[in-house]
Amino acid sequence: MIENNNQGDISKSTDYYILDIEYTDDNDRNKSRFDIVALKWESKSWIRKDNGKCSVVLMEMKYGDKALDGTAGIEKHLEDFKNFFAKPVDELKEIYRDWEKVFKQKCELGLVEGLQEKQYDVKIKFNEPENEPEVALIFANHDPDKTKLGDVLSKITCTKYKFKILIANASNVGYGLYVDKMRDVTEYQA
Repeated sequence: MIENNNQGDISKSTDYYILDIEYTDDNDRNKSRFDIVALKWESKSWIRKDNGKCSVVLMEMKYGDKALDGTAGIEKHLEDFKNFFAKPVDELKEIYRDWEKVFKQKCELGLVEGLQEKQYDVKIKFNEPENEPEVALIFANHDPDKTKLGDVLSKITCTKYKFKILIANASNVGYGLYVDKMRDVTEYQA
C-alpha cells in the first residue's frame, strides 16, 4: 500500500491508489469483504490532468497456495464481487461517492503524496461504457512448481461475470501496481 500511496515519485508513477483495505459493506447481507479497494487513475500525464478519468478496482489478495480454494477461495470472492456489482445503481453510486470522499480525505491528511490539491476532488466513473467494472487478483508467494493456481484459474467461467478479472503481476519484485502489469485471467487459462 505504501508504494501506491505514500512513496513520493514512486507512488506518483503507479496507476492505483489504495482507498481501503479489509472493506466491508454494512448493508451487505452476504457479509462480503474485499481485501483492497483501489482507485485506478493511470499515471499518464494527460490522464492525471483529468480528475474524472478514475475508476474503482476491487482486489483480492491470496497469500500462499492454500488460500486459493475452499470457503475463502477465489471462487467465493468472485461471487462476492458479482453480488457487489449487482447492487441497485443508486446504492452503488452512493458507495462510489463515499470512496471519492475517502480519497480526498487521504490526500488532505498527507496519506497520498505527489498530487496537487486540485487533484484531490476525483470523480469516479460509474456505469459508463468505457468503465467496465474490474476485479484484480493478487497472488503472493505462489509456488510456481505447483499446479494448484492453474487448476483453480482454469475453472473460472469468465462469461458468468459482468466484470473483467485481472491478475496483478509483480514489477521487478516491487509492490507498485501498474495497468500494463495487469493480465486478463483468460491469458492464464490459455
